[in-house]
Amino acid sequence: MAVGRLGAQESNPPTCSVPPEAREKVSRYLDLALSSATRIKSDYDRSQLIAQIAGGKVCVKEFKTAARLSDLAYPSGSGAADGLGRAVAQSGSLADVPALEASMTHGTSSFLYGLSEGLAIEG
Repeated sequence: MAVGRLGAQESNPPTCSVPPEAREKVSRYLDLALSSATRIKSDYDRSQLIAQIAGGKVCVKEFKTAARLSDLAYPSGSGAADGLGRAVAQSGSLADVPALEASMTHGTSSFLYGLSEGLAIEG
């Protein structure tokens, strides 16, 4: 490995996953967290929490919701948009890319970067 340079896999850990049998329960907890997050008065804190919830929605394979939330959390949601792109590539859901990108006003560059990174990892 070259000094000062990390491979794609080392710089970005693999996308999380939740076992299929647990996705519904985890999604419900994320929805409860989102309900609480929307009541936070501080823009920064609210955006940070919504970005984390967007990342959780990626883990339960709710890509459309993750796209909407990462966009809502902009600029804090850029990491979630990146993770969403990697997850879409790794799950083989490339047919969803145009709709996901179109649903995002912000963060599309992060989403596309994550997508290209995920495709590179998957080969």
